[in-house]
Amino acid sequence: MNKNYLLIAVLMSVGMMTSCSSSDTEENTPVGNPAVVSLELNGKAMTRSGASTDEANISGGQAAAFDASGAIVGTVQIFLTSASATPTINTTTQATQVSVVANPGTTASFGSILNKGGLEAVKTDLASTATSVTAKNSQDATKLPKYGTTPVNFSTNPNINQSVDMYNLVAKIKLSSIKTDFSGTAYDGATFEPKEVFLYAANTTSTFGGSGSDPQTGENTDKTDPYAVTNPNSFYYLSSGAISSTTDTYTFYTFPNTSTNNPTKIVIKGAFTPKDGSSVLVYYPIVINRFQTGTVIKKGGTQLDKADADDSKIVKSTSYDVTITIKGKGVDSPASNISPASAKITMNVKDWTEYTQDVTVK
Repeated sequence: MNKNYLLIAVLMSVGMMTSCSSSDTEENTPVGNPAVVSLELNGKAMTRSGASTDEANISGGQAAAFDASGAIVGTVQIFLTSASATPTINTTTQATQVSVVANPGTTASFGSILNKGGLEAVKTDLASTATSVTAKNSQDATKLPKYGTTPVNFSTNPNINQSVDMYNLVAKIKLSSIKTDFSGTAYDGATFEPKEVFLYAANTTSTFGGSGSDPQTGENTDKTDPYAVTNPNSFYYLSSGAISSTTDTYTFYTFPNTSTNNPTKIVIKGAFTPKDGSSVLVYYPIVINRFQTGTVIKKGGTQLDKADADDSKIVKSTSYDVTITIKGKGVDSPASNISPASAKITMNVKDWTEYTQDVTVK
């Protein structure tokens, strides 16, 4: 019987993927002619702001072929970039689609996968993106989980070229500027000193189908001077730690969040001191992607004039770049919302990655 070969090349700066061969499920009864899917991943660099790490990195993952109904055809294949052999999936010409999971994390389990829905239902933990969950700002851009799928057609055209997108399951939230301007307000002469930046209601679990869950907060500093971190919790990686400057950029990764009742926020915590007054602890919670008075949201370079379908939601593989000018007193809890008069916020929202897979079947 003739054998067909599928070549998948992902445009990421990881060079050629190599792998050892192993499987997590029992091979199904073959239907159609035997076919072998070979994976080769190559591409361009995407770097995290302020770091030399590579957001496009792939260290390994899982791949599988499915028929038109979504049932697995063959086995789930493990591949590792550190191994020497080209990863292959033994399947048949009955397969109509191929799915690839990259950087699945230590919590993901692909045993007994029977269909595409089962693959996409596998969960991964945001903690797998951190070098240490109890270390501040410790997410590693080389560990971001990714998922992609592509249709294939062995029966009508055994020599085709096509592309498939690979998406980061996470979104990127970056606070690139914190400024104060109390002039002309009721707080003229006031000062604000930041003490911590953290994510609030950040989903820390996701399926590879892109459904986020388990919202957590990264707040770890004390609520009184000197605002130290005495016992960091298991979500300290979603915090800047104790700070005293407004000049740094803070970048975090989080899973999708579709809850408008408990939206993800990036929060600035610090000491607000009115003129001739005493310092008090306040928060400036910024709801990501929320259209409201005092907030300018630009998507693809175009400023929104009304809320869109993704308002207050976190979308996978999307970058949210936030700047804030503080003009008033903050609130007493990160669960509260700041008054539109208290801050001027600009948020640039854009597609974060444009990963393309070139596919050749021959």
